[in-house]
Amino acid sequence: LPPLIITQEDVQHFVKAFGQVVADAHKFPGSAWEVVMTLAKNMRKTKEATATLPRSLQAASSEI
Repeated sequence: LPPLIITQEDVQHFVKAFGQVVADAHKFPGSAWEVVMTLAKNMRKTKEATATLPRSLQAASSEI
């Protein structure tokens, strides 16, 4: 393998980019949190809607 050649500029670029990624990951609420909350809300709506169905249809809808 050839030797790794990295300049101080490359190191600074990597450290800055890494810092931005870590900062974005720690933002709350972030996009991942929004997805989880949307899924939870939709699941709750689905459960509320199926609660009004006859029991035979409730069992069928829970298998989906």
